[in-house]
Amino acid sequence: MGRQLYFMIISLGSQFGTTILIFFFLARIWDVQNFGLFMYFFVVCNLIGIVVDYGFSLKLVKDISRCNFEDRNKLISDSFIAKLILSLLVILVFLVYLFFSNYLVREKIIFICMFFSSIFTSFSQFLLLPFRGINKFNIEAKANIIINFVFLIVTFSLVWLKADILSMAIGFFIAKLIGQIIVYIIFKKYFSLNINIKLLNYSKYISILKYNFPYAIQLFVSSLYFQIDTVFVKNMLGNYSVGLHQSVMKIISGMLMFTGVFSNVYLPYISKIKNQKIIYWKNRRITIYVSVLGLFLYLSVFLLSEKLVLCLFGKQYIEAVDLLKFASLIIFIRYVGLTYSVLLTVLDKQKLRAIAVIVAFVINIILNATLIPIYGLVGAFTSAIITGIILNIIYYVMVKRAFKFN
Repeated sequence: MGRQLYFMIISLGSQFGTTILIFFFLARIWDVQNFGLFMYFFVVCNLIGIVVDYGFSLKLVKDISRCNFEDRNKLISDSFIAKLILSLLVILVFLVYLFFSNYLVREKIIFICMFFSSIFTSFSQFLLLPFRGINKFNIEAKANIIINFVFLIVTFSLVWLKADILSMAIGFFIAKLIGQIIVYIIFKKYFSLNINIKLLNYSKYISILKYNFPYAIQLFVSSLYFQIDTVFVKNMLGNYSVGLHQSVMKIISGMLMFTGVFSNVYLPYISKIKNQKIIYWKNRRITIYVSVLGLFLYLSVFLLSEKLVLCLFGKQYIEAVDLLKFASLIIFIRYVGLTYSVLLTVLDKQKLRAIAVIVAFVINIILNATLIPIYGLVGAFTSAIITGIILNIIYYVMVKRAFKFN
C-alpha cells in the first residue's frame, strides 16, 4: 500500500495544494469582503459538484477493484452515462434557480463560471477513478500534476494582473475545461467509453443511480455538514465573516488533505481482503497510526496559528488567529474517525454510513442555527467540533456491530 499512498499524496497534493495556494494569494490581493463573496460561490458550487459525483468515487473504485478485465469498460461506460444524465438534470435545475434568483447580472456570471468549473472537475476526477481501481495510481498522479499545472498557470497569471472576482471566475472555467480535455485524452489510452445513443437503456441507468444513492447521500451529506456553516455564516454574519471563516477552513482543509489520500488508497486495498478478522486487526493497527498523525497536525496548527494566518493571509486576517486555535481540534477529530468510516463501505454497510452522516447533518444544522446567532464564528466552529465527535461515536458503534465475530 506504500507505493499507492505515495502516488495518491502526489495526486491529491497537487489537486488540493494548487487550489489552496491560489486562495492564499486571492486573500492577499482582495479585501476580506470580496474574498468572502468569492469563497461563498466556490463552496456552494463545490457542493453541487459533489451531487454530480454521486458517490462514484466510492462505488466505482470498489467495483472496479473487484471485477475482471472484460467487465471494466462496460462498468465505466454505464456509470458515465448515468452520471451524464444526472448532470444534465442538475444543470437544468441550476439554470432555473439562477433565472429566478435575485443575484446581480455580474454575480450570476460568476456563479455560472464557478458552477461549470465544478462540473468539469467532477467529470475529470470520474475519468481518473478507473486508474485508482486497478492500482495505477501513478497514471492518476501524472494526470493530476498536468491539469493542476495548467490551473496554476491560468490563475497565477490572473493574480499577477490583480484580476477582479469576475475575471478569476472565468479563469477557473477556462482552466478546468482544459483540464477536462487533457484527462479525457489520457483516459482514452487505457479505457474506452462505449456509448450508443440509439441503444441507451434508461431504466438501467436509473437503476445505477438508485443503487448508488446510499453512496451519494453519504458523500454529499458528509461534505455538506462540513461546509453548510459557510451558508449560515453568509446569511447571518455577512461576507466579511465568510472571509474570516474560510481563511481558517482553508488551513484546516490543507491539514485534512491526508484524509483524502488515505481513504482513496485504503478503500481498494482493504476491499480485496475477504477475511473479517484480518480486516479488523489491520484496521485497528492503522487507526493508531492515523490518529497519531492527526494529533501531530492538530498540535502543529494550534501552536503555529498566528504564524500560519499572518504568513498565508496577512494582517487583515488577524482576527482569525484565535478562531484557528479553537477550530484546529477538527483536524484531530476527523483523523480519529477516518478508518471506521471507510470500513462501513468495505463491509457493504453503506446505508448505515449514509444514515450516520444524515444524523450528523441534522445535528449540525440545529447547532449552527442555534449557536451562530449567539456566538458568531465561534458558534460555527463549535458546531463542527460537536458534530464530528458525535459522528465518530456513531461510526465506531456501527463498525463494532458490523463485524460478525467476537
